[in-house]
Amino acid sequence: MVHLDKPQKNPPAFNIPNVVLILAVTMIVIHLIRVYILSDEQGFWLILTFAFIPARYAADIGANTLPAGFVFPGGLAADIWSYVTYGFLHGDWTHLIVNLLWMVAFGSAVARRFGARRFLLLSCFATIGGAILHQVFHAGELVPMIGASAAVSGHMGAAVRFAFTGQRPL
Repeated sequence: MVHLDKPQKNPPAFNIPNVVLILAVTMIVIHLIRVYILSDEQGFWLILTFAFIPARYAADIGANTLPAGFVFPGGLAADIWSYVTYGFLHGDWTHLIVNLLWMVAFGSAVARRFGARRFLLLSCFATIGGAILHQVFHAGELVPMIGASAAVSGHMGAAVRFAFTGQRPL
């Protein structure tokens, strides 16, 4: 005999896993701070410190490319963390909202299936992979890369991977 769960009297309008919601709120807060609280100079410093900038890793940057004596802020730590932190920065509200919509659509399914820890690991590795791929094709460029598109692409790939297995989603 099959027992069906009773439907909830007041089901939530949105059923977003906490990890996805927390990640989305974090990105929104960072964008709010960057756009509305920081000065233009501070916002520029934030981008230089936390965005992924391929020129940061180029040993042969020409003297004509950067001002004499210019050093990217953050040093070795920024060389490491920018492989992930660029995913928390966005160019404008449209960029942020589109990334968040796709993250909610695909990331929610993945977070339910994987759990919070594995979801965050997937997001982190996809973001790092996006930076590495960008570095391969844009080595030495000064244009910063920002946005959660690489993480969202990882979520999409994971969701597609189990969407066609015939297994019922969690």
